[in-house]
Amino acid sequence: MSTNDRKVPTSRALLEDLACEDLCTFDHSGNCQAHGYSLDPGEVCPQQQLKQLLEEDDLHPEYAGLSPEAKWWAEQELGSTIHYHNGFGEYVRGVVVVLPDGQRGIKPLELVGNWDNSHAGYHAAKILGDNPGWQPHISNIYEHPSFTDDRGVNPLTTVPFSKEELLEWAGARSQPA
Repeated sequence: MSTNDRKVPTSRALLEDLACEDLCTFDHSGNCQAHGYSLDPGEVCPQQQLKQLLEEDDLHPEYAGLSPEAKWWAEQELGSTIHYHNGFGEYVRGVVVVLPDGQRGIKPLELVGNWDNSHAGYHAAKILGDNPGWQPHISNIYEHPSFTDDRGVNPLTTVPFSKEELLEWAGARSQPA
């Protein structure tokens, strides 16, 4: 058989072949004895992660093959409030919408957090204009489990800037330097 005649297995088929049906069993140190993995405290056995991944794809076939980012966005409820982190404790509060390309993203509504006019003009103009939204990387979304910010700003409890401030910032952005 030539290499051209061989059937190339799908990623799903390879993962199913790699999955072990044995249940995890742990020793006194938390290591998985059934699969031979030495685990750090709180770490999950890769075999358990693989089983969960395959089960999730079975439960949600529409998500099969999506990247973790695309899957997270697809699972977000339309109209739910989320916060994009622009850096330095600056957040854009918005809602989950369907973007023109059919994917979900955030439509900006308000600025919250530690903004100043040197960074705010761009986002203020987006809020005040006819912006359909965008899909930032999930690592910049406050509500995503992997999000970290060491500045201690909680966008859920901060008061948004006024429309007057947004107009001022958006206007300053459009003025020549």
